[in-house]
Amino acid sequence: MEKRDYLLLEIEKIGRMLNLIINRLAGEGPGSTADTEKILEETGKDFNEEFNFDLDAFLKMDKESSLGYLAKFDSFDTNNIELMARLIESIGSGQKRYKDNSYIEKALMLYEYCSIKDKVYSFERESRILAIKTLLENS
Repeated sequence: MEKRDYLLLEIEKIGRMLNLIINRLAGEGPGSTADTEKILEETGKDFNEEFNFDLDAFLKMDKESSLGYLAKFDSFDTNNIELMARLIESIGSGQKRYKDNSYIEKALMLYEYCSIKDKVYSFERESRILAIKTLLENS
């Protein structure tokens, strides 16, 4: 029972952190800023310190490695993976220095993974998948 309570707390903690970072990227809430690179750096540090999750390495991994890495963390449920996809999509959309679509492609991969893993159909998720695919086709 204690392990379940701890796991639920960790899931909620990651969800709160991801929402806070997404709001910062959108220019909302405390500590908001338009500097995407600074937010990415701070996010990487926060994830490493709080969850022992190497965001920089995760962003560079291929699909199989990414999914294997995520599987090591019980606290990343479908909702948190979807929030991670939104975060990565926001970072990719705000990146000026990256000419490639690696962040957008990573977000797409995470959304598609959530669609497969989740037992509940999400119109919002499917619309994001469609929007990303359209964006990638047109770039």
